[in-house]
Amino acid sequence: MSAMKLAIISIAIAFALGNFGNPGAAGTLSGQVPGVLLAAASPCAKLSLADDIVSQLGDDPQVIAAAIGNANSAQSVQNPFDATGISVAELAIQQGFSNFKAVDAAGNAVDLAGLGAGNAGAGAGAGAGNAGAGNADAGNAGNNAAAAADAGNNAGAGNGAAAGNGAVDFGTCDPTIFRAGGLGGRPDTEFTFQSNEPTISANQQEALNPDIIVNRICDDLNNICGANDAAIAACRDAQQLLKDQGLGVGGGDAVVTAFNDAILAA
Repeated sequence: MSAMKLAIISIAIAFALGNFGNPGAAGTLSGQVPGVLLAAASPCAKLSLADDIVSQLGDDPQVIAAAIGNANSAQSVQNPFDATGISVAELAIQQGFSNFKAVDAAGNAVDLAGLGAGNAGAGAGAGAGNAGAGNADAGNAGNNAAAAADAGNNAGAGNGAAAGNGAVDFGTCDPTIFRAGGLGGRPDTEFTFQSNEPTISANQQEALNPDIIVNRICDDLNNICGANDAAIAACRDAQQLLKDQGLGVGGGDAVVTAFNDAILAA
């Protein structure tokens, strides 16, 4: 998903829904949007964030629309996909979304190659028998989905395909940030910055100065996330961008938008 689309979704929640829920709730939720849409993010995080949007902002039609999130999801509300007897991952592969990370209940990566070969072929309309026999339509669809899934799994963190091309790979971590009130026992009216990645935020207290959080993220991409050099460089570039634009303490949600857009566009 492009950085522009991520920005549009974030802005829609932060501003279009600003009148719903408690003060600052929409802005906090908007800061979490980019992280759950990363290739390395847990698939369950997307569903959890959609639940949070509704639980915190209410069930007004505008809120439900934001939770649905994109045109394909909105269409599926009116015309649901046939998911009889298959998992969410299998359904996603049938709809063409094969370059993502699948995890089990313990958070361990799961190889999707088998799912792509069998079920994507069946989803092509040829039936299980033809898919197994290499039917021109079903077999090719299954093979293509399996190849895409294999490419995503080879890097071991959902960003494998990009890493294989020498591009940015954030390893096991979500490099984005968010801003919220009441973090770390502070008053609800005191807004601070924090990492969207639990393994990073566990070692770093929330901060009024976003550079403290960003610097921790850039360090931990190297120390604990297994990110490649391109990802670390992208983080440092995004950090410098904030400084160049004068976005620091008091910068508000503009800090979140600028940093997240920059690092996800790398």
